[in-house]
This record gives sequence, C-alpha cells and structure tokens, in this order.
Amino acid sequence: MTQPFLDTARLLATARKAHRPIVSGSIVTVPTDFDQAYALQNAMITHDGGAGGWKVLAGGADVPQTSPLPRDRFYADGARIACPLAYLAEAEVAVELSADLPARDTPWPPAEIAARIRNVRPAIELCSSALSDRDQAVPMLRLGDTQNNAAVITGAAVAVEGLPDLSALVIGLQVDDRQDSVATGASWDQILTTLAWLAGHAAARGLPLTAGDIVITGARIKLPMTGDARRVSADLGPLGTVSVNLG
Repeated sequence: MTQPFLDTARLLATARKAHRPIVSGSIVTVPTDFDQAYALQNAMITHDGGAGGWKVLAGGADVPQTSPLPRDRFYADGARIACPLAYLAEAEVAVELSADLPARDTPWPPAEIAARIRNVRPAIELCSSALSDRDQAVPMLRLGDTQNNAAVITGAAVAVEGLPDLSALVIGLQVDDRQDSVATGASWDQILTTLAWLAGHAAARGLPLTAGDIVITGARIKLPMTGDARRVSADLGPLGTVSVNLG
C-alpha cells in the first residue's frame, strides 16, 4: 500500500527539510484510515533513507498510535540543530535495543523484550509539522506525517538493571526560561508490554525493530515552543539529563 503515498511522502519530506510547510489542501492523496496513515509513514521512511527508531505511547491504549522515525532525526545530547517549525517539546524515556525483533509466529513476551534492551536513556522529542494548517488537517494526515516528529535527542545510557520506579519519576522540562515538572508516566512493565506490541506491529509493516533502534515511549511532560526558542533541556532525575541547542 506504500506506493500510492510516495508522492505525498515526497511533498511532506521536502517541506520539512526546507522548513517551508505546505497547505494540506495541496496534497492529492490523503490517508483516510489507520492503514493508509501507516502506509504514508512507511513511504516517508523509504524517502528519507530508513528508520532509526520509533515513537509510541506506553501505558495508554491497548493499541496505541505509533510511527517509525527517520534515522537522520536522532541526535546526541547537547547537539545544535535547526528546527524553526518546532511547536512542542516533550521529555520522554527512551530505550535502545540490543537485538533484532523479527516477525514470529507467536507474539513477543515482555520478558523476552526486556532481555533485548541495551539501555535506557533520557530523551527530548521536538514536534513540528510539514503542514501550515496542522490543526485543520485531517488526523490521519497528521499521523502519516510521522506523527508530528521533528527530532529526538537522547542523553547518556543508563543500565536496565536497578532502574527506579519509572511511573514516579520526577521530571523537569525547560524551554529557555520557561519550565515545568511532573511525577507521572508509564511503568517499566507498561513500557515492556507496549514494546512487545510494537515488535509485532513493526514487523507486520515490513519495518521490524532492529538492534540499535531507539524507541521513545511517550511524553511525560510537554511545553509549547516557538521557532525563536534557543535551548530545551530535561532532567529525568536518576535517568540523567539531556539538552538540545536550537538555531
């Protein structure tokens, strides 16, 4: 199903790379359901040269919305990037896989997922859109636009052994001089359950999770931002800190 959305993927990817959003009404082939939105995501990954990871919300719906993310959207702590279309910053818990998770006849059990996680990392996700009328665009088009992802920045690796209670992490997020904090989010068991679902979902789409992939597991806290923001930082307590410089 990817083929019909290659032109749409090219338009969205070009708009993102040029930092020039387009009007949703200019797009001829628009996804109308989840299968088509995910086909558009696959087409965007094909256009952008392959996936480096995924985003998914752990601890929410039994069948969460998700998206693969192009590998060129992942950055190390302290990176400086151009992201003038960013409208939202999120602090998240990320995991890095140590082994491939291919398709299999029976679903992956969470315990086997745990054995294939290399480390946990603090992360920031920056959200943007290729659409100038994002709020008016149909939801499936926004989902197809890699679920509004612009960039993922990850901090230093933390060993899986001895992790704190992730559901009670006190997390701080700061955009320039604005800051907020929260103490809530998915537990480690909820993250593993969601990753087990994602392994099957990704494999069924022909984009199986592979060793080295980074999966961000959902926003713990969010702050709106504008194109003139200069720095975003997050403090995830025992998981460490992460930051990104903009412009």
